[in-house]
Amino acid sequence: SPPPPKTLPPPPPKTSPPPPVHSPPPPPVASPPPPVHSPPPPVASPPPPVHSPPPPPVASPPPPVHSPPPPVASPPPPVHSPPPPVHSPPPPV
Repeated sequence: SPPPPKTLPPPPPKTSPPPPVHSPPPPPVASPPPPVHSPPPPVASPPPPVHSPPPPPVASPPPPVHSPPPPVASPPPPVHSPPPPVHSPPPPV
């Protein structure tokens, strides 16, 4: 009788495919780090102006420096005394 046909051995079972060579993706980036510079402080009210406030309004003008001239009195009496009256001429001789 002819020999029985030779059967091929069953193929080995396929295993699960090997893991991909690439490394897994990096974990998601967390919230971005805070900025290095601190925020500027809030601007306060503007500083008062450097110039001093205007001087107060000028009151009534100051009195003049020169005192007013004294009122003119009656004219002074003349310095020379009036001439003595002329005597009557001497009687004729």
